[in-house]
Amino acid sequence: MVWRAIKENGTKVLIRCPDRLNANGYNDVLKKGLLQIYGRNDIFQQNNALCHKSIVVSSFMDNYEICCLSDWAAQSPNLNIIESLWSNLKGSVAKCRPANVEDL
Repeated sequence: MVWRAIKENGTKVLIRCPDRLNANGYNDVLKKGLLQIYGRNDIFQQNNALCHKSIVVSSFMDNYEICCLSDWAAQSPNLNIIESLWSNLKGSVAKCRPANVEDL
């Protein structure tokens, strides 16, 4: 599984994460990925899955003063910019036909 973020200026980051992501794992992913690209005037969007709303992650957001779009439904329609990138990434991976994680 991977976590990906993209900014309006095209800056992107892709982080490999555990197959089963809990609050602590998601918090680690945010430290590795989000802090690389987050700017003071940015607004972070996530889909409010359970691990996104945990106390651990909320504390992280508060500590780093990350402004987060808070009313995005967990099962929302795919209306954000990253969804089209996932489709492109899946197509590219399918063309390469990786045999294992290292090939990927």
